[in-house]
Amino acid sequence: MRGKLSEEISRNSLRVFEHFLASKYPKGKLIPGKNISNPFLSHLQRTPSFNVFKAKDGSYLFNDYATGDRGSVITFVMRIKNTNYQDAVKTIIDILK
Repeated sequence: MRGKLSEEISRNSLRVFEHFLASKYPKGKLIPGKNISNPFLSHLQRTPSFNVFKAKDGSYLFNDYATGDRGSVITFVMRIKNTNYQDAVKTIIDILK
């Protein structure tokens, strides 16, 4: 079951990133590869330091140039919601319903 859930999350990772980040992009639509102001910082940046990009396997990952962090949508949700792995997965499942 865990493998299927992981595949489902990976396949729909862009939807989850859009759920949290669309408002930071022009026209409210996430544009992979376009840098935006870092969502983990409390202030806007002059030079955007956050990016969502498509990985070779087709999933989407994030890159935080300010901290050097990079990771999956699960890691992103854990950071943005300040939660653990299990709660992040539950949040993602709720978003994908």
